Amino acid sequence: MLTNFFYIIPLIILIILNTRYRLLIGNYFGLIDKPDKKRKFHKYDTPLIGAFPLIVIFILYTLTLEYEYSYFNQIILVSSIFLFIGLVDDKKNISYKSKFFFSTLLLILFLSLNKNFLISHLVFETFNLTIPLLNSHSLIITVICIIILINAFNFTDGINGLSSIIASIWMLLLMLLNKETNYHLIFLSIFIFLNAIPIFNGKYFLGDGGTLLIGAIISLETIMMFNKNFNSVSYEQIFLVFIMPLLLKNKLGNFKLNMMKALVGEMQNYFYLKALKSS
Repeated sequence: MLTNFFYIIPLIILIILNTRYRLLIGNYFGLIDKPDKKRKFHKYDTPLIGAFPLIVIFILYTLTLEYEYSYFNQIILVSSIFLFIGLVDDKKNISYKSKFFFSTLLLILFLSLNKNFLISHLVFETFNLTIPLLNSHSLIITVICIIILINAFNFTDGINGLSSIIASIWMLLLMLLNKETNYHLIFLSIFIFLNAIPIFNGKYFLGDGGTLLIGAIISLETIMMFNKNFNSVSYEQIFLVFIMPLLLKNKLGNFKLNMMKALVGEMQNYFYLKALKSS
C-alpha cells in the first residue's frame, strides 16, 4: 500500500495543469461560476472544475488496490455518476427536486445490486442495544443517511476549500474509529487535501459535481467501516460523523477559516476518546 504514495506526484501535476488552464477548461465545458452580488460574492468568473484532478487520480488509484479495498471500485463507479449529475447541475442549474430524484434513484439501484454497502445493524451504545436490519429496512435507512450526508456536505461548499478540508479530516476520523492504521483512508485524505489548496486560494471551485463526488465517497466509506466494525462502533458515533458537515457549516458560517482548527481539534479528541472507551 505504501507504493500508492507515488500517486501524489501525478496528482500534483494534474492540480498544476488544472490551475494553469482553469479558464480554458471551465469555458470548454461551460462550467463557469459568475458573481451576482446576491448569493455569489466572489470577484471574478471562477471555474467549477475542482473535481477533475480527483476523479482522474481516484480512477488510477483503483488500478493498484489490494483485495481488501477492492470495494472502492464500486464506490468510484457510483460516485462518478454522482459527479456527472453535479456537473449537469453546475452547467444547467437543474432543480433541486430533479437532483434529489436522480440521486435517490441512483442510490436505490446501486444499493440493490451491492448489498455490502447497506447499513446492516443499528448499534445504540447508550442503550447497549444491537438491532440487525432486514434488507428492505436497510435499503431505506441507508438511502436516507446518504442523501442527508450529501446534502449537508453540499452546504459547506460556500467557503473556499471547506468541503475538501472537512472530507480530508473525515477520512482520518474514520481511521480513529477503526482503531487501526488504514493507509487507504490516509491516501484518500491526502488526495483530497492536496486538491483543496488551489480551491482554498480561489483558483477554482469544487462545484456541485465535486461535492456530490466526495460526499458519495465518504458516505459509502463510512458505511463500509461501520459494517466491518459494528461491534465496536455505535450508531451514535456514525450519526455524529454523518452530520459533521452541517454542524461545521453552522459553526463556521460567520468565522474565518483559521477558526476551523480549534473546532476540528475538539471533534477529533471526542472521537478519539470514544474509540478508546470502546476498545
